[in-house]
Amino acid sequence: MKLYDEDGRAVVVRRVGFVGSGMYGRVYKTSDLKCLKLYRRGIELDPDTNILIKNLELDNFCKIYKILFDEKGRYKGNLMEYYQKEKVDVLTLPSEYLLDNLRGLATSVLKLLDNKVFISDMNFDNAIINENEIRVIDTDLYVRREEYKDDVLYRYGVSSLQGLMLSIYLDSLRKYHSSSRIVDDEIAIERLFETPFDVNHTSKKLVRCKYPIDYVMKCR
Repeated sequence: MKLYDEDGRAVVVRRVGFVGSGMYGRVYKTSDLKCLKLYRRGIELDPDTNILIKNLELDNFCKIYKILFDEKGRYKGNLMEYYQKEKVDVLTLPSEYLLDNLRGLATSVLKLLDNKVFISDMNFDNAIINENEIRVIDTDLYVRREEYKDDVLYRYGVSSLQGLMLSIYLDSLRKYHSSSRIVDDEIAIERLFETPFDVNHTSKKLVRCKYPIDYVMKCR
């Protein structure tokens, strides 16, 4: 299949490995160490929103290099930055890791909201987590909603960012720190992300806690 970018220029991509598949498509590693996502036949998604996201160059979001179309102008996928997922216990990474990632994600989500983007499907499965950062890799279902009121978009933005951080940190708790106090520990983590756009709120809770797990233990 011949592929073209949003300006109609031919794009030559050589796949060297299969990364994985999901509901909407398949992902490949390319010879120049990028990530090629190709949508399944019959899937119709909004290219304009991903073109906007590409141009915004958001912190903690996977960089999109090219939006790809076929010869008939149908949106077929994206050429993106490649990131390696790692098994990592984020609760034992420094508290600054949590705060830096939350700050970057919050800034990016607010940029999307300023551009009337409705954020959907921001969760653990659509993020890459490693010792360097947390990075959102899937914006397929994001779509601009000019008709939505700002407060509606904002509520969804808060819920999405909160859901992402909770899913990552609760997953770490359940995998690496399960105990008879698991319910209390889950409540402690939920308190860290009560107001995800207010990073200072989270920072105050982590005062004198070198690692987030220290905060969890302190709350018992």
